[in-house]
Amino acid sequence: MEIDSYMCQEDLRRQQECYKDAIRAQVAAGKAIVLYGAGMYGRKILSLLRQEHIHVQSFAVTQKGYNLPTVMGVPVRTLDEVIVDTPQAFFVLAVKPSAQGVLEEELQKRGITSYLFLPEHAEAILDEMFFRPVMEITPRAGCSVNCRFCPQPLFLQRYFAGGGGCQREMNIDEFRGYVSKLPEDCVIDFSGFVEPFLAKDGLEMVKHAHESGHDVRLFTTLQGLSLEQFREIEDIPFRMVVLHLPDQKGYANIPVTEEYLQLLRYVVQKKKKDGSSFIDFANCQCEPYPEAVKIINHQIMITWDMIDRAGNLDDEALRSAACKHEPIYCGRAAAYNHNVLLPNGDVVLCCMDFGMQRVLGNLKRQSYEEIMQGAVLRSVVRENGREGDALCRKCTYARYREKNIMETF
Repeated sequence: MEIDSYMCQEDLRRQQECYKDAIRAQVAAGKAIVLYGAGMYGRKILSLLRQEHIHVQSFAVTQKGYNLPTVMGVPVRTLDEVIVDTPQAFFVLAVKPSAQGVLEEELQKRGITSYLFLPEHAEAILDEMFFRPVMEITPRAGCSVNCRFCPQPLFLQRYFAGGGGCQREMNIDEFRGYVSKLPEDCVIDFSGFVEPFLAKDGLEMVKHAHESGHDVRLFTTLQGLSLEQFREIEDIPFRMVVLHLPDQKGYANIPVTEEYLQLLRYVVQKKKKDGSSFIDFANCQCEPYPEAVKIINHQIMITWDMIDRAGNLDDEALRSAACKHEPIYCGRAAAYNHNVLLPNGDVVLCCMDFGMQRVLGNLKRQSYEEIMQGAVLRSVVRENGREGDALCRKCTYARYREKNIMETF
C-alpha cells in the first residue's frame, strides 16, 4: 500500500522544520525553553531539539507525583516552580495530542498565554515507528492478568467462536514461520492481547525475534517469567521496554509474591549498555501498588491513562474519543500496518480490535504482502477517507484529515 501526499515524508519534514523554527525564534528572543510534560513525548521532543543544538532549560510537570527528578539529564520541576524561578520561560507542550487541552488550562489558570502546541501530525513527525510496519504478537488466547480495563472477555468470545478454533497457543515453530514472512524493517512487539510470557514458548519467541534481526519492543507484567528466565533476555537491545505494574485496587491480577518482588527489584536495577534503565516506562491501571513504588524509588516514570479501547469497554472512568464521522487517518501507522498476530495466524487490524471486527487475513496461509493488499484493509482505508471506519472513528488515535485526500494502492 502506498502512502499518498497527505502523509508523505517530505511534507512531514517541512512541518517539522516549521516547528523547530518556531522554537528557535523564542530562543533568539531570549526565552528559556521548557518542555511541559516529561513522558514519552517530552523525551522525543528533547531528542529532536538536541539534534538542532537547542538548549532545554527544564521539564515542567503539573505535580511531581511519580515523575523522575531528571529525564535524560534535564531537571524535572513543577510548573509553579518554573514560573517563579524562570520568568523568561517559554513553554512547549510535550504530551500526547489528546492531553494538550489539560495542560493549556493549567497554563491559562496561571496567566501564561505564550506557549507552543505540538505540530500538526505530531505522531508522524516525532514517532520513528510511524512509517515502519509493526506486528504485535499475541502468542496465547487467554490472559490470567485479566486487567479490568482490557476487553479480554470480548476477544476470547470472538476468537473461539469465529474460527480461532481450538488453537489456544502459538508454538515456536509456527512463530519462526511467521517471522520469516515479515518485512525486514518490521518491528516485532510483544504486547498484543496477552502477557507474552504466559505462553509456553513466549521466552523462545522473544529470543528468536531478536536473533532474526528485527527490532523488538517488550510490554510485560513479568507474569510467567522467572528471574532465571529474565537473565536469558536481559542483554537483548530492546527498542523499548514498558513494565505494567500491580495497582492498589487489584485491577490487574498480578500476584505480589516475594518471588515477584525479587524479580521486580532485579529488573528495576538492570541497566542497558549505555547506562540507562532497562525499563523505559512503567504504567498501571490506577494508583500503583505501594511496594512496587518503593522498589522503583523514582528511577522509572509511572503513569496511568486508561482508554476505552475504541469503544470496546464501557466504563465512565475511561478516556474515550468523540465518535468521528468525517475523513480520518490513523495517528499510529501511516499505512495501517501496526497490526496484531493471533495464535492461529489471523492478523487483525490493530491493538484496539479485541472484537476481531477487522481480520485482515491469515499469515499461516497468506504472505504478508497479500494481507496488506487485501480487501479488508482496502475497505478500512476507503471508509476512513469518507466518514471513518466503524472501529477507527471511535479510537483515540484517529485524527481528522481533509475530505479530498485518499490513500492509493
